[in-house]
Parts: sequence; C-alpha cells; structure tokens
Amino acid sequence: MNPGPSENAIHPQADAAEAPPQVPMAHRLAIPALKYLEGRSLLLRIETQEALMQSFSLVSWLGLGAVAAFGGWLLLTTALVGALSASVGWSWVEAVAVVGGVHILFAVAAALVMWQRLATARWFSDSLNELKKDRAWLKTQTTKN
Repeated sequence: MNPGPSENAIHPQADAAEAPPQVPMAHRLAIPALKYLEGRSLLLRIETQEALMQSFSLVSWLGLGAVAAFGGWLLLTTALVGALSASVGWSWVEAVAVVGGVHILFAVAAALVMWQRLATARWFSDSLNELKKDRAWLKTQTTKN
C-alpha cells in the first residue's frame, strides 16, 4: 500500500525552494503589545483593589468622626441647657459636659487620623513607577535609533 516515493523525495530541490511560513508583521507586534497591556491591566486591578480598601478606611474614619462630633454636640448642648437652668455646683450637667468634651476630643482625633491618612496615601504608586520606568526606557530606545 506504499504509494511510492513522494514528489519531494524525487526532487529534493523543491524542499529547499519552499520558504518557511512567515508570521505577519502585525502579529509579531500585537503579541508583545497584548502581553504589555495584560500586565498593566493586572497591575491596575491590584492597585484599584488597594485604593478601594484605602477609600473604605477613610470613609469609615469620616463616619466615625461625624458620629462622634454629632454625639459631642448633642451632649454639650444638653450641658449648656442644664447649666443655664441650674448654674450652680456639681451636678449631672457637669458630667454631661465632660462626656461631651471627651466626644469632641475623640472626633478631633478621628479627623486628625483621617487627615494624616489622606496626606500620606500613595494612590496607584506602583503603576506610576512603572510608567516612569517605561518612559525612561522609551527615551533610551529613541536615542539609540
């Protein structure tokens, strides 16, 4: 059932004349570009998750500070009303004033923590560093050519 020697076996120069299949230029350029974009999108996804956690933390501190400030305001207002009605000696009014003052101090502390976190937050720092490296690399590539 052997059909015999193939046409190429009889004429070996036919094999040498055939060129290896050429990969289109667009395909050769697209694969590195797609890998680059995939890496950048992965980094962006990771940093977006980190930014979301930082934002959640800041919003939590803001909410805590707002609740503490409102509670302090309510207690201090109650103390002021009691002080205006009683105006003499230690009573429940002074206790409410002290508790209200503590709440206000707590609200100030929460606001300071939030301010510090906002001032020191590094949003998308890895992506920005990678883009700086890419720019520096591109400058070296353009100066060589």
